[in-house]
Amino acid sequence: MALRRLAWQKNAHLQSWGADKAVDGQYSNRVYTGNQCTISADKKQTATWRVDLQSVVCISYINIFYRTDNIPGCPVPGYYGQNCNQTCSENCQGKQCDAVTGNCVNGCTPGYQRPHCTYLNLALGKYAWQQNNWPNKPIAWGAAKAVDGQYSDRSSGGNQCTISADGKQTAEWRVDLQRLVSIRHINIFYRTDNAPSPGAFYNRFAGFFLFVSNTTSKEDGHLCFHKIQHVSGTPSENQTINCPVHGRYVIYYNERRQGVIYPSYYSTYAYNDLCELEVYGCPDRRHYGEYCDKLCPGNCHEQSCNITSGHCLGCKPGYKGPKCNQICDQQTYGLECSLSCGNCSDGETCHHVNGTCPRGCSEGMEGDRCQTACQRGSYGKDCSQNCSENCGVLGRCSKLTGECEGGCQPGWRGMRCDRECEKGMYGVNCNQWCGHCLNDTHCHHVTGTCLQGCFSGHKGELCNIECDGGMYGENCSQDCGHCVNDTQCHHINGTCSGGCSSGYKELLCIKKCDGGMYGDNCSQTCGHCLSDTQCHHISGTCSKGCSIGYNGALCQEDDVTDLLENVRRDVRRGGVGYDVIRFADNYIGVLIVTRPVVQTVSTGYVIMSQECVRCM
Repeated sequence: MALRRLAWQKNAHLQSWGADKAVDGQYSNRVYTGNQCTISADKKQTATWRVDLQSVVCISYINIFYRTDNIPGCPVPGYYGQNCNQTCSENCQGKQCDAVTGNCVNGCTPGYQRPHCTYLNLALGKYAWQQNNWPNKPIAWGAAKAVDGQYSDRSSGGNQCTISADGKQTAEWRVDLQRLVSIRHINIFYRTDNAPSPGAFYNRFAGFFLFVSNTTSKEDGHLCFHKIQHVSGTPSENQTINCPVHGRYVIYYNERRQGVIYPSYYSTYAYNDLCELEVYGCPDRRHYGEYCDKLCPGNCHEQSCNITSGHCLGCKPGYKGPKCNQICDQQTYGLECSLSCGNCSDGETCHHVNGTCPRGCSEGMEGDRCQTACQRGSYGKDCSQNCSENCGVLGRCSKLTGECEGGCQPGWRGMRCDRECEKGMYGVNCNQWCGHCLNDTHCHHVTGTCLQGCFSGHKGELCNIECDGGMYGENCSQDCGHCVNDTQCHHINGTCSGGCSSGYKELLCIKKCDGGMYGDNCSQTCGHCLSDTQCHHISGTCSKGCSIGYNGALCQEDDVTDLLENVRRDVRRGGVGYDVIRFADNYIGVLIVTRPVVQTVSTGYVIMSQECVRCM
């Protein structure tokens, strides 16, 4: 972004060395005569140069290529690299390093390791312990000799080496680094008695174990190295073992167990014989990099990472990836994203860290993580709904849908038994028909009873029994008429479907025959009842007797004697004469001699003066 932009410097020299030379893209000839470098005026207390990028921009990094006059090395002490833009380690003696490689040319500050004097020896001067001290040599050959920084004389007489007791089957040594640290590698310098490699004691060194642990027990630790060597003269007395882990204790261990067959050149017993053990790494396990100046990613478990790459040694719950900068995949959460989400609402994934469901649970589950099935009697999202009290098995329903187990109790319907039977139905499975309730009202959905009574013509609690016993109508309170053969009238309207008993008529058969009729269907004519009265509606008999001239139970038989007797009696009373004349068809007339008054005889005959008239 700076290429060929307007540049300015405070103290200009020659025009050929102007400010614009620093942004012209040319720096292959970095000598003053090459006219590719900006050179300011001499003998000034300050020097300023700037470039105008012409707008506000986002800068990632800046490269500076300083004047070298093409002489190898960097003109400014403390830098190295192709463009002299890398800083020598602060742990280089005098802060001087090779201009090409960056190796510290004057050695390192004590505790740091060449070539770049970057990683610190974390074991130097720390507390050390060994299992078997050599008798009478607890200090001269003690455990601390392996972390004192001295190993120029690697013989027993130099008193710079740890030497353990003889004749032991196991030998263990450890150093306490005093805190959890980030380890890159471990150097071991074994006893040689200053002989060329292979030295005199490689057979004691063979088969060793190296652990890093957070406790004093090797069983709790990480095994950094163990190998059964089968070639005489191995292993080398100088070992560099990469072990990029975190820990507090570094434990050296070897053994020569009875009954175990080892390679023939192995020593008979186990020894330490360590002249120096160095642990290089970063004292703060939260940092990594060559200079331990980079902070481990924030989502690393315990903010611990690989000392070289910065990759996390484990992620905080909810994160994954080499640098733990990715959240867990869908439907997973927690440490190492190894846990499965519960049944969150609508299939949503849970919170990647704690597994909670942000919008509650799906049907049938409850709890923060929706991993607990609904308790008996509840169902639905977050188990927030209760099973219907009308379920066939009380309080039991599907935890997902609320569908009742065992169907519904009488009077209820629907999957959740939350609806009463439809109108006109009641009882188990709502498959029973209501009776005939008053005004077509709905019966009780459970018992089937008609709460407002029965419709006309019905009775019983369920109103499903038709009126009987000669009754009909509302509440079966009305008496049937005289139905033929005493049959039951219609239970609602009281009509006699088979007709009426003898002597009764109309639909209800409650009206007696009249109009001079009697008998079945009132189809028979009454006889000659006295004074024209109605005969008995059933039998046809005349309760007050027969008209004159008739006799018999039904007053239908002629009686002339009686007629004449009545006439004579009347004539005598009136003083007139008469004669009896018999006409055809047995009609009888009476000839009146003198009385001119009309006389009606109860038998149906008419006697008029001076003439004979036949029956009307």
